[in-house]
Amino acid sequence: MEMHLQGVTQHNIAEWLSSSQQRVNEWSQGKVEPGVMTVEAICRKLGYRLALEPIEERKSA
Repeated sequence: MEMHLQGVTQHNIAEWLSSSQQRVNEWSQGKVEPGVMTVEAICRKLGYRLALEPIEERKSA
């Protein structure tokens, strides 16, 4: 999870989520991935909506 948001720090994100800065740093470094609910919470805080869409369209039978 890349974090290149101007003015938003790992500390800010940790506070928003009641998490640790170390945990946010692990996401940033790709050591672990945040869950979808965590990603959704970050998106909401930044004014975005998380939309899950299929990678490929389903073929009709």
